[in-house]
Amino acid sequence: MRTPWQRALDSAGITTAKLRRDYTTAARRLLTRETAGYAAVRALLPARLQPHLVAATAFSCATDDIVDAERPVAVRTAAFGRWREATRTALDTGRSRFPVLRAYAHTAAVCEQSPGGVLEYLEGTAGDLEFTGFETEAAYQAYVDRLTLPFLMISTGLQYPGGGDPAVRARWRPFADASQRLDFLTDLHTDLRAGRLCLPREDLTRHGVTVTDLAGARDTYGVRRLIAETCARTRAALTEAHGVLEIATPDYQPLVRAGLSLWEHRLNEVERRGAAVLRRPVSTGIREPLSILLRETRERGRERERGQRQGQGQGQGRASASDGVFSD
Repeated sequence: MRTPWQRALDSAGITTAKLRRDYTTAARRLLTRETAGYAAVRALLPARLQPHLVAATAFSCATDDIVDAERPVAVRTAAFGRWREATRTALDTGRSRFPVLRAYAHTAAVCEQSPGGVLEYLEGTAGDLEFTGFETEAAYQAYVDRLTLPFLMISTGLQYPGGGDPAVRARWRPFADASQRLDFLTDLHTDLRAGRLCLPREDLTRHGVTVTDLAGARDTYGVRRLIAETCARTRAALTEAHGVLEIATPDYQPLVRAGLSLWEHRLNEVERRGAAVLRRPVSTGIREPLSILLRETRERGRERERGQRQGQGQGQGRASASDGVFSD
């Protein structure tokens, strides 16, 4: 009996044994690193699209891991240079010694993704190897344009030929902004302990806050105002980000809705904690993500049933994170 993952590979037209192993390796890595995200892809996306989004996300995660590794900058820079060249070769030839790159190169070709978008992401990521923070809000916005948005389009761009034209990218930019601001907020405690400040320094100056105040988790008026202001900017970006539902393809809409709902939950938690976010990382827990996933799974099922009644036959069967991904 074929597992749901095997059927997903079949639906995606991935038939050769070697390529199926490559995609399964990518799935294994993603399941280990981003379990909730993997489960959402398997539950909310049609089977024929699942392997491609898994491969794209596994590729971006592998790239991110090289940059974020706890090793000297020179070592990370050398490793990233080798990875960048390996990626270029894989995109040009389809060949690589890395299974994740072979899977992603196949996905990029099948989904008609522009190599330029991938190279733009890699160039932006290279600048993150020696990240020193932001002096101004403008510097943060440049970071979103240079890195966060290209990172996002590696996965969401699969919906669009070429990875999305400038108009599509512009519509997704608030989504990228909201996700980046939220990550910086929820990781404030961890980043500060590692010696990183990801909030614009001009914001600290405006509120009379020092890095020492933040690192010491001081609950002062200025710190509270700084956190509240950052939350307000995140909320504005997140509100605008809902506009992507107008351009997301029907197949992707349940997954996008789930992501937006989860971010709303995380931002609510940050706002509730206020300055206390400096004391420990913000975790979303399991209850709310599971509730969101189940809600969107039920809604996708209802949409599929409506489509079947109309003779459209949309969708494929659902799958879970523990459905035998390693059986192929």
